Amino acid sequence: MNKSDGGYTSVSVLILILFLSALALGLMVYSRMLSSGLEKYDRRYATKRILEESVVEVISHLKTDPTPDADSPNDPVWSWIENRDSTEPEIVLEDVSSRFNLNFVRTKMLEKSDFASMMINGMSPEDLKQYRGEEGFSEDLMSGYGEFFSEEDLDKYFTVYSYANLNVTYEDSLKKIFEIRVDEGGSHIFLSEIQTLIASQEMADQAEMNRILGQSRKDLYPLINIEPLINVNFADEDILKAVLYYPYGEERHERASDYLDILKAERSAMEIESARLDEILNVDGNYLRIKQYLGTTTWFWKIRAEYEDEILNVILARMPGNKEGEEESAFRIILWQFNS
Repeated sequence: MNKSDGGYTSVSVLILILFLSALALGLMVYSRMLSSGLEKYDRRYATKRILEESVVEVISHLKTDPTPDADSPNDPVWSWIENRDSTEPEIVLEDVSSRFNLNFVRTKMLEKSDFASMMINGMSPEDLKQYRGEEGFSEDLMSGYGEFFSEEDLDKYFTVYSYANLNVTYEDSLKKIFEIRVDEGGSHIFLSEIQTLIASQEMADQAEMNRILGQSRKDLYPLINIEPLINVNFADEDILKAVLYYPYGEERHERASDYLDILKAERSAMEIESARLDEILNVDGNYLRIKQYLGTTTWFWKIRAEYEDEILNVILARMPGNKEGEEESAFRIILWQFNS
C-alpha cells in the first residue's frame, strides 16, 4: 500500500465513522422526538379525559336538579361550579336558549321592540325576513346574521339553539323545518294548517299539536312543540320586556310593566317555578301568547370546560315531556367539540 492508498483508506474510514455518528445522532434525536411526541399525546389524552369527566359531572348535576320544574341560578349546579378547586378545569355554564332564535323568531317581535333600533348596516326586520327566505337557516350566529346585528348583541340577545313553539314561531320557519325533516311536497299543506291556526287566534294544545303534526310527528317532534321558549329566571331584561310589551291585541297588556317589575324582583330573590309564573302572568285572550314565550325551563345549555391548553365545548338539549314522576331530566348532547 502506498501513501496515497493509505490516505484514501483513512478518508474512507473517517467518512464511514462520520456517517455512522450522524446516523446514531439522527436515531437518538428521532427517538427523543418520538418519545416527546408520545408524552405530549399522552398528556393531551389525559387532559381531554379530565375535561370530559368534568362535563359529565355538570350534566349529572343538571339531571338531578331537585326542582326539575324550573332552572335558575339557585340550583345546586351553580354552587358546585363556584366552589370547585382552582386546580380543576374551569367550567362555564350558560343558558343559550332563553333568547330570540333568529332562525325562528317572528320579525314583528323585533319590529315592535327596541331590537329594531339595534340593527346595523341600515338593515330592518323586513330585510331579515327576506334574507331568511332566500338563505334558509343558519347554524352560526355571526356568519349567518353578522350583517344585521353587532357581535356583542348577537351574543347577548340571540341564539340558534331553541325549539320551535308551534304557537309563536314564524310560520315560514315552521314550513322550512317540515321541508328539511319530512319533504317539500307536503310542506304547503302543513303551512296551511299553521295559517288556519293563526287565523283562528287560538293556540294549539297538546292534542291539536299532535293533529297538526300528524304522521310526521316522529320527524318533527320535539323540534316543534308547544313548550314555553324562554326561561324567565335567566332571560335578559330586554328579552322579557320585548315579550311582555308586544301588542298581541291592539296594544300591549295594561299590566306589562308591572309583570316585568315583578319578574325582575322575584327572580333576584328566589327561583320562579311554573306555578308561581302562572300566578304572576294573569293574562287571557291573545295575551296568552306571552305564556308560550315565557316559562321556567332552560332547553339548551352550553358547557365550556377549559384545562391547560385544551377546551371542550358542549351543547346540551333538554328533552320536553311529562315531568310528573320523573326522577331526573332527560338530555341529549348535540355538540361535543374539542378546541386546542
